[in-house]
Amino acid sequence: MTQPLQNNQGFTLLELVLATCIMGVLAQFVVMDMLGHMPQRRLSGATRQVTWDLMRARMQAIKLRHNVQVTFVDAHTYSIWMDTNNNGVTDSGEEEVKSVDTKYRGVNVTSTHNITFNSRGASPNAATITLTNAKGSKVIAVNVAGLIQAE
Repeated sequence: MTQPLQNNQGFTLLELVLATCIMGVLAQFVVMDMLGHMPQRRLSGATRQVTWDLMRARMQAIKLRHNVQVTFVDAHTYSIWMDTNNNGVTDSGEEEVKSVDTKYRGVNVTSTHNITFNSRGASPNAATITLTNAKGSKVIAVNVAGLIQAE
């Protein structure tokens, strides 16, 4: 007659393989859920970036007492231009080009007007900036007083 094993501590190879497979399937569900939320996160991030850049442009206009213009070049690019020598021409170092596509793929930016902030932070015309992607759209409104609101 044989004696049963006395040391039953630990896991069998089959138990370890099954536990690993179950963890892998659960991890796949989590990753798939996260990938589904990425377009919405990109849209929110791009909206924050454009809003902060507009706020910064307004503050530069007030601080340095110069007009600062934000021009929307294409669906992904906008430029912030400060005419520091008041000659009406974009000189070296006066323009900063920004792109939402580098960090936030698939987000398009459109605007009803280019925005110019004067030395008091006001803008001669109101503008609506719309950011869109596959998950929807977000709007940033700039009024004539220079107030910037992301909706």
